[in-house]
Amino acid sequence: MFLLSASPLILNQPSTIYVRAGGAALFPCNFTGLPPPSVYWTVTHRDRSTNVTQGNPKSVFVNVGEPDQFSQQLMVYQNGSLTISPVDTSDSAGQYQCTAVNRLGVAKGAVELKVIGGRIGFCCVLIDPGGTKFEIVRGWVAVTFGQQNYGSN
Repeated sequence: MFLLSASPLILNQPSTIYVRAGGAALFPCNFTGLPPPSVYWTVTHRDRSTNVTQGNPKSVFVNVGEPDQFSQQLMVYQNGSLTISPVDTSDSAGQYQCTAVNRLGVAKGAVELKVIGGRIGFCCVLIDPGGTKFEIVRGWVAVTFGQQNYGSN
């Protein structure tokens, strides 16, 4: 009787993913191996590392400068993918590494995150000298000209 076995491999790992500020980042980890490997992600950001495993989601409290703070949810799915929600432009400085492990070995793959747009979750009102009012609320910019309001994201 033959028993097939293979050390883990990370396949077709993207080098970079792009996400809008305030959205959810989905990091794929396409892996193979026999026996099926266990998969975890290491997120290194803001001078700390966090390991996230399947079935053990993490909530991370992020302080991007007083008083700007928000909470992120990190979760690994059964297929090995990691989600981080919501993302902020400061997340582009992080390191994101998928690790697949079985009794025959270890495979690792890194993904770079590029967050597009401004900081999320902070509300402010800006008024230029001409009287145009700009409101920024969770990634949306509302511009008021007199009584008319125009929104975009």
